[in-house]
Amino acid sequence: MPILIWEFGLPGIYKVFTGPITGEHLVGRFLQDLVKRFCKWNIIRALAVTNQEEIIRMKNNLMAIALLALVLSACGAPATPTHEQTISPTAVTMSTNTPTLAVIPQPSYLVFSHLSGDAGNFSLLAGEMITFTWENAPTGADKYEFVLVPLNKEPSIVLGSDFDDSDGVTVSWTIPEHIAAELHATAYFPNERKFELLFAPTIYSGDFPPAGVCSLIAQHQPVDVYRKPDRTAEIFALLYPAVYAHVLEIAPDGWYRIDASIAELYTPSRGILPDTGFRDVAVSLAMNFQLSAASGDGWVNSDKGVLLTGSCPP
Repeated sequence: MPILIWEFGLPGIYKVFTGPITGEHLVGRFLQDLVKRFCKWNIIRALAVTNQEEIIRMKNNLMAIALLALVLSACGAPATPTHEQTISPTAVTMSTNTPTLAVIPQPSYLVFSHLSGDAGNFSLLAGEMITFTWENAPTGADKYEFVLVPLNKEPSIVLGSDFDDSDGVTVSWTIPEHIAAELHATAYFPNERKFELLFAPTIYSGDFPPAGVCSLIAQHQPVDVYRKPDRTAEIFALLYPAVYAHVLEIAPDGWYRIDASIAELYTPSRGILPDTGFRDVAVSLAMNFQLSAASGDGWVNSDKGVLLTGSCPP
């Protein structure tokens, strides 16, 4: 189909173009006509022309060039396809290895029966056979040795040894009178290696239980000695663990009348009970130091823990 092409800058003048019409034909034809027109005038000629019609044509051609530049910049430049930024999923490798937990060694210590204990100091019952067990002892040693180190700097005493830890590390010993010593435990391995128990408990013992008589001993803490079997009565002495008192009478409600001469005197004018600590009393008894002994008889109650020994009435 023929098409009319407008001669830019010449109002009402068109040229006829026949043949296949494409965008390339139109742009090419337009550029050819534009070049022909523009080359007829240059800047120097434009400044010299006084013909009004010629100046109008130059303006029209300049406008056509500007229009062409806009059209080509908008339509001629290839469109840049836009793509949404996509993030490829990252494969995360799941570890199937179980983390290795740090092995925390179990605490190692000695276990044994005792009357009372306070801050690593333990009162034992003289005359009683006690088994000392080393809990969580190191395994595979050639020998496990238990040694008493007296507090008065006397020579150490080997209580016994265990050469087989398959059934536990233990030693049995009958508690003598007046012991005040640290109890050490050591594991001996080949190549002169050894492992010592880090904490050595200190053990104490008093007198043997009186033979053939009913007596009692405080088990866990000092026991108040009253003038009468009454909580409101005067407290005049304290009966400490590790010493035995003869029981003179057994009364209802857990009351026992005892010979108070073995107890420590309490002076009411001081306004407080004796402040002697358990360790000091135990060491004094074990080393045969004399306390301020009370006199007469008094009453103690079993609520704080007492142990009856010997031939006692029901």
